[in-house]
Amino acid sequence: KLTNNIRKKRVTIIRIRKKVGTEPCLNYIEKQRMKWFGHLIRMHPNSTVYRVFYNRTSGKKARGRPRKRWLDGVAESCERAKITITQATRTAQDKNRKPRHWATTR
Repeated sequence: KLTNNIRKKRVTIIRIRKKVGTEPCLNYIEKQRMKWFGHLIRMHPNSTVYRVFYNRTSGKKARGRPRKRWLDGVAESCERAKITITQATRTAQDKNRKPRHWATTR
């Protein structure tokens, strides 16, 4: 039924998402990234994931433009939610606090 309607007239993806009741993929990815950021902040310092994330590599620096790091994506998500990375860290450390910042970032 929905596909027949699309063929007859131009329907935007936003209207389709409202009808079906889904959210944009980028919103979902951003929410999951921030969720993982919260887990990472609360991890024990001896855990492997924590040590890998906070470890600084030694050796030669690569040539060319620096690659985008995962934390840069978190910082961009925080910018869209109009909060700082330190506010996001404090929110993540307090597990009982509701992170409403990324409910509607896009």
